[in-house]
Amino acid sequence: MPIALTVDQLAAQYTFEDAVFSGVNADTEPGIFADREFSRCTFRSIQLHSTNWKGTKLEDCVLENCDLSRAQAAGLTLRDVTFKDCKLMGIDWSSVQSYPSVSFERCNLSYASFGRLALNETRFTHCVLTEANFIETQLVDAIFDGCELSGTRFERCDLRRASFADTRGLLLDPKSNNVKGTRIPVDAALRLTESLGLRITQ
Repeated sequence: MPIALTVDQLAAQYTFEDAVFSGVNADTEPGIFADREFSRCTFRSIQLHSTNWKGTKLEDCVLENCDLSRAQAAGLTLRDVTFKDCKLMGIDWSSVQSYPSVSFERCNLSYASFGRLALNETRFTHCVLTEANFIETQLVDAIFDGCELSGTRFERCDLRRASFADTRGLLLDPKSNNVKGTRIPVDAALRLTESLGLRITQ
């Protein structure tokens, strides 16, 4: 059964294994998840808005239907972590620990920042990434499947062999990114052609 912990119970322990958390509202204690270790844990339908995860380690964890919008992720370690149906708006992922292993399914990542991160082979499946920023990000073999990318900026990124199948709103500048072998949808190819001043004729 899910463990419905009170804030006091969560504050008294620093290491958790094989636990399922639900019913925790951390809005009044935004630092309650900092400096803790979670292994093989599931977080389900928890309000984690603006929480601080500094120094925390998540390993083999799943977060489902949680709201982490504007959470502070500096120093967070991510090892085989999956986010499902989560609100992750406005998070700056740039200062998480090196080489995160993470995937996102049906998440809202609008206004997020992924600066100077190694996210090779990372999967973004049916996610909203409106006006997100990928700056100097390694995305070799990354998969963006069915994502909304309107206003999202890719700058000085390594996108070799990345796949953007069925994405919407994608705009890539091949002059400022490594796009060798990158797979893009037809509408993105048309926008790229127009941005280069070319015209398609039949």
